[in-house]
Amino acid sequence: MSDSDLFLLLFGSQILCFIILLPLWLGLTVFTPKSFLDRFFREPYFSPGELVVMSQSPGRHMRTAIFVWGMVFPSLIRKRGIREIRNHAPLLFRLCAYLMALSITSGMASLIAMAIFALTL
Repeated sequence: MSDSDLFLLLFGSQILCFIILLPLWLGLTVFTPKSFLDRFFREPYFSPGELVVMSQSPGRHMRTAIFVWGMVFPSLIRKRGIREIRNHAPLLFRLCAYLMALSITSGMASLIAMAIFALTL
């Protein structure tokens, strides 16, 4: 495999991760179940300022990211006092969350590999 083939493979994997990530993130943000939000997106777990900011358009994407990373890595969300978030999320929401996390981590891995490849040239 030549250097240009490796570069194209890494660049293509980043584009693919980005193409997968954006619709998933938008879909999870728009179609978050109301029962899930009522249970976890409230005062003891989030401050009043966070509730205001994350209820509107730009901030609600951050809310989705918090829930996704909390579902994939529960230790990250324990600081907020949320326990057993996986048990209360619907199956489709959990699958999309895992796919979104996989897309982010594989995109970052290919970005690191591309940077290492560029430094060796």
